[in-house]
Amino acid sequence: MRSLEVVQRNFGDVTVLEIKGWINVSAYQHLTKLIKELIAQGRSKFVFDYSEVEYVDSAGHAFPVAAYTAARNSGGSVKLAAANTRIRGLLAITKLLTVFETYDRTEDAVISFGADPSRPDGDPIVRRFPD
Repeated sequence: MRSLEVVQRNFGDVTVLEIKGWINVSAYQHLTKLIKELIAQGRSKFVFDYSEVEYVDSAGHAFPVAAYTAARNSGGSVKLAAANTRIRGLLAITKLLTVFETYDRTEDAVISFGADPSRPDGDPIVRRFPD
């Protein structure tokens, strides 16, 4: 699967983005645009759920950094959660694990922001992007 799907779930002022598929140059463009849109809506606390990320290329590694910078400039932050062993290894090699708070479980990342992961606000928003 080379396409990208993003499921957005809001927990108070925390936005969880479940990223599914490949994070490549095309996905980078879609994801950074989405982050800018969400920040424009007043959302700046993000958890990126990497549990279903299958592949990350060099542009894909730039995405969380760009999102982190945008979120920090808006008074927020980005935390990473649920990355599989392979993706965690890539994050370690690129030193991104030293930049981000990371969590084994998405729920724990949501809790770290002070939100309740058992109480989502409304239905999830699903976005599908072409490769």
